[in-house]
Amino acid sequence: MKRFIATGNRLKELRGLLSQQDFALQIGVPFRTYQRYEAGERLPKGPILQRIAQRCEITTDYILTGNDEDLAKHREIEDSFPGVDEITAKIIILLRDMDEERRREVLKYAKEKKLLMEFQGQNKKLGGGR
Repeated sequence: MKRFIATGNRLKELRGLLSQQDFALQIGVPFRTYQRYEAGERLPKGPILQRIAQRCEITTDYILTGNDEDLAKHREIEDSFPGVDEITAKIIILLRDMDEERRREVLKYAKEKKLLMEFQGQNKKLGGGR
């Protein structure tokens, strides 16, 4: 059953001139599995989806939905902040769409979370986090 034709077509487009065999090797999946992705018979799972996105320098959302808006936003952020990974780009996109008060709340939460993680790490080093 070919339920994922649109995703398969996007994968074929992203593969470009590479053979299916070569692309499958590059993303670390068996050739037949990749053929099923392009045929629309299966969807790549999380880690494989991430590898495809990294290999093609696009978002996983674009692979699954074809949403060019996310791709355009990601590329805009990548141009502004070279070397930004997909997760950081998504965080920036979300923050950019929030009002200042919400951004401050997110910043406060992130700082608290970082302090908690540092404390837990120190506690483990001292033998207290068992």
